[in-house]
Amino acid sequence: MIGIAVNTDALRKRIIRFFDSYARAQILNFVRHLSAIGEVYVFGGLIRDIALFGGKEFNSDIDLVVECSQVDLDYFFSACELLAQRNKFGGYRTILDGWSVDVWAVEETWAFKEGLVEYSGVESLLSTTVTTWESVLFSFRTRKIISSMDYLERISRGELDVVLVENPNRLGVLLKLLKAMCDKRARIVMPGALAYLKVELLEYSSVYLEQAQRNALGRVYLDYSSIDDLKWQVRNMNFDLFGSVVDIKGSNLNIKF
Repeated sequence: MIGIAVNTDALRKRIIRFFDSYARAQILNFVRHLSAIGEVYVFGGLIRDIALFGGKEFNSDIDLVVECSQVDLDYFFSACELLAQRNKFGGYRTILDGWSVDVWAVEETWAFKEGLVEYSGVESLLSTTVTTWESVLFSFRTRKIISSMDYLERISRGELDVVLVENPNRLGVLLKLLKAMCDKRARIVMPGALAYLKVELLEYSSVYLEQAQRNALGRVYLDYSSIDDLKWQVRNMNFDLFGSVVDIKGSNLNIKF
């Protein structure tokens, strides 16, 4: 398996290779047309997974944001020949090269519309992600990465924290953290994430969370017994700047909180 990208330039090259591939020619052509109404960025999980594992390991949705108005985005999709579904939050989903591609007008993304984050430029999107690992953008026009200066360092150290836990899919936020702890090489969960888990992890039964993983993620990362153990440890854990080791039963992971 490919290692974590060593620096921003290495990550940028990985992203460019991913989209320049013949297997994603339709996506890149779509981005070129979409760029006529505003600068296009890829956002979130794709960049995270490419940073961690390389492009060959990515198998989720592709999130694109466009610096344009909702009116312009609506007109673009009404005029193009692609089949696209509009979701209840104003974004569009289409299938390109076998991939689900979600497209949003930047100022119409959920956190901005709900007033949870103030929009002051495309960099504001970095404050709208669930965790620090998705807090990254790539511009198709400039081919530059936009993130915090220590983004890759924190991933390399396995440090995971929350950014914005307010979300229309409350359970999905919790499952995202559990998946990151088991599947995304997260080894150190920072104080903000611990504070979140102390409240949210205890809101659901362990049996329910096992089934929720199966339904939402397609597999069970932590069975109900492992979740019970994790709950006990989180409940009894004091905050420590340097973290405490938690052993998740049923896996080979030692995770620091």
